[in-house]
Amino acid sequence: MIFFNNYAWLSRSLLITSMILPLISCIPLTGQGARRRNHPKIQTGIASYYGKKGELTASGERLNPSAFTAAHKTLPFGTVVQVVSLENPRRRVVVRINDRGPYVRGRILDLTPAAFKRLAPLKQGVVRVRMKVLRLGKGRRKHRRKRRGR
Repeated sequence: MIFFNNYAWLSRSLLITSMILPLISCIPLTGQGARRRNHPKIQTGIASYYGKKGELTASGERLNPSAFTAAHKTLPFGTVVQVVSLENPRRRVVVRINDRGPYVRGRILDLTPAAFKRLAPLKQGVVRVRMKVLRLGKGRRKHRRKRRGR
């Protein structure tokens, strides 16, 4: 009788372990696993241009209108993408993501004026594009300096 009770306890513990083990194996062992997403490799949509010189971007960098950078809603900072105009496929530019946006429905990228000029004249304002991820960034932000009291 004692042997039977021990056997029942053992079978219950094995059953519980077999139910919990698959759940535990899904949990990432490092903290970075929770932040990773499956980002689309290719997106098609509308791109616009933005920015005033010297504004801080979401990554902590100062915006440089003559640099080839862009804003995207979800791609990690430092990601390098190729942007091709759908109106004229020979017009293309490679940019680095360093900001968040655009916050207008239907738009996938905000480009700096220098990058936008490679795709279309600034007067046009928006252009239909295909964006292809060349290299995913690490998502690191630049350190911002603390403001001193005035």
